[in-house]
Amino acid sequence: RPRCTPLERARSASLAPRDLCPTMSEDMAWKPGPSSPRPRGDEIHLWRARQDRPPRPHDELARHLSPEEQARAARFAFARLTEQFIVAHAFVRDVLGAYLGVAPVEVPIEIDAQGKPHLRGSDLRFNLSHSANLAVLAVGTRELGVDVEQIRGDVLRERIAERFFSALEVQALNALPAEQQAAGFFSCWTRKEAYLKALGTGLRIALDRFDVSLGPDEPARLIADRGNDDLQAWKLAAFTPDRAFRGAVVARGHDWSLRGFDWSGPL
Repeated sequence: RPRCTPLERARSASLAPRDLCPTMSEDMAWKPGPSSPRPRGDEIHLWRARQDRPPRPHDELARHLSPEEQARAARFAFARLTEQFIVAHAFVRDVLGAYLGVAPVEVPIEIDAQGKPHLRGSDLRFNLSHSANLAVLAVGTRELGVDVEQIRGDVLRERIAERFFSALEVQALNALPAEQQAAGFFSCWTRKEAYLKALGTGLRIALDRFDVSLGPDEPARLIADRGNDDLQAWKLAAFTPDRAFRGAVVARGHDWSLRGFDWSGPL
């Protein structure tokens, strides 16, 4: 399993999402995915999938997984977790197979020394995130990271912001009206985790070393990183995969935009 960030550990410890996934929003133009996608250099493709509504039976989707992934799926203690794992990994392999022109099981996914998946022998980059029953896959030709989180109103009681966010971010969060603070928390959370995933450095970066914007009336941006002189080489974009979720992408360069696709089954 890829190495967890502190945010992922906090999520698993005290923020396990409920099985809730409301109707998809129209924050961006999510269109049916093409059968033969081809990313342009100035685009990052976002694919979203519902893990609770698989397009095919789980036993059929499981055939898309590698033998190692099938073995991992079989080790879960609960059937629901097994099914979610199968759908998420079949989703990734099916989409990436469409880009590469190979069968899903033949997609050459490898894990690097930092625990970040990559494609052997391809310039495509990808990153997966999931929360509750929603999964989002980012695909492009540059280093990138994506994160999605379901908004939970009880998150503020956990005091996670004070433990993980920078002083500037905690101050900005506390300045928001009470009814906007939960959404502000997850705007900050997803932007920070997307940045860490794009860098691929995991636990080697303290989360309060860098600042991101989080207010609803300000642009999504990386404000400062007190340990990275290369910060200006990265761009942050926020998106809403569902009205009850927040999402963020960080990728190298500034000459890119987002396109959204829905995965409705094998391409």
